[in-house]
Amino acid sequence: MKSLGALFSLLAAVPARAHISQVCTVTHPDNLGVVTFFLGTYHHGNSMTQNVAGEVYITPPSGLTRQYGFTQVCTIGNVPYTMTMDQAKQNFQTYTDTYYFGGATNTACKNLNDKNGNPLIKTDSTVACYKEHPNPPDGSDWAIPLYRGNANEHRIYCLGTSNKPTGVWWVASVYDTLPGTFKLEVVGADVEMQPGRIPPCSMESSSRRFGLSNKGEPVYTAVGVAKQGQRCTTDVPDSVLTYAATTSPTTCDGSRFNDILSGFNCPIECLPGYRPVGNLICDNGRWATENFKCTDSPICGVPTSQTMASDLDANIAGIVTTDKCSSITEAGTECFYTCNNNMIGTGTIRCTTNSRVWQRGTDYDGCKATCSSNPNNGTMPVGCNTAADFALCCGD
Repeated sequence: MKSLGALFSLLAAVPARAHISQVCTVTHPDNLGVVTFFLGTYHHGNSMTQNVAGEVYITPPSGLTRQYGFTQVCTIGNVPYTMTMDQAKQNFQTYTDTYYFGGATNTACKNLNDKNGNPLIKTDSTVACYKEHPNPPDGSDWAIPLYRGNANEHRIYCLGTSNKPTGVWWVASVYDTLPGTFKLEVVGADVEMQPGRIPPCSMESSSRRFGLSNKGEPVYTAVGVAKQGQRCTTDVPDSVLTYAATTSPTTCDGSRFNDILSGFNCPIECLPGYRPVGNLICDNGRWATENFKCTDSPICGVPTSQTMASDLDANIAGIVTTDKCSSITEAGTECFYTCNNNMIGTGTIRCTTNSRVWQRGTDYDGCKATCSSNPNNGTMPVGCNTAADFALCCGD
């Protein structure tokens, strides 16, 4: 481990610009419903301040996007680009030296606290870092979580063969959320935090992209979040592995590893030609196999202006996650939906086989304005996604 002085000297000698080079998350049962995202950058000079341009958008399963400016950073030491998942996990959980530079709020990642003053990272936290998905479900950018392993293919650096080390992590904690598929985006980043070319580091959705002609795309990835309940102490059952690319996902074997907490999101890759529907999550001591499968049926991604029928409400934002509905939904499935602008979706929309387009489903009535009796002060009420729920929430 390099000393604090050596780290400072190294940073001062490197030009003041950096790309996102690693993406990791941390969650722990003492912080239920909390997952902290870490966007790693390679070392940069002391011009980094609290005013670095850009924001990160994180959209959890609820469909409600959380928006964060780049203001909080931490370090796990001088991380070589060849670092494996095991080495990264050890550094996150043990590196404690505080490091200040450039006017930003800095500390060792191990010393970070949540909004209630509780440590975000503990020695038994579940740490995941992400790599490019080898068989993405659709044409979007996808990443897949890695929890452990020393094989070369498990390296978590996503700037290709560059030998620039990672030393600073930008931090964003998402509260009151559930495990599932998250969408990650960086908007308006300057040269200090410009996304790289390879998922998950390519999470750019704005028009500016340093040194590249294209703007990049949002990245979708399975994310684990600690939830109430017991850990899983068994491996994933064979019944869920039909058409999976691996018949033994030992990274999810609770009889071998003690970090399979309730809310653990098992990364299952499907065979070429098959796509994952839903997420395979540890739910209070059991694997929720009814929420996941590999399918060769037509699928729909999250609704967008390009994938919604023309008679659907333009305010539709996303899908309400259920055992059948997620960021990838099988054709023929009807789903509740969320809306932008503090509106409430009533009825359902249906994933069709027609060019993966969403159409009107049962009792579809579009996005409705919230009302004065909205219990969440003008934000979308949790669970108010059907006509009956809307009546209940609004007191009609």
